[in-house]
Amino acid sequence: MRLNTELSVISREFKQLTPFEAMQAFERSIKETQESGLVIGIAEGEKTKDFTLKNHLSEDINLYEELEKGPIMSRLEPYDIFRALRNL
Repeated sequence: MRLNTELSVISREFKQLTPFEAMQAFERSIKETQESGLVIGIAEGEKTKDFTLKNHLSEDINLYEELEKGPIMSRLEPYDIFRALRNL
């Protein structure tokens, strides 16, 4: 199963099983994190170096190859970022 399909299933199940108040708190925490400035990213059109990392299935995923398919969004843990930069 592809990651986007898995995430859609998880999201749907989460919304069905989560009490309304908990969902509100969850959405509020996402908004607060976004507004905090702690979330960093690459702006649309900004250039970055190419790198390859493992996905959730331990398959190699290359940034530039994925960009050829269209826009991407990625969440990297600090260790993943360190490992990717070390290999550049």
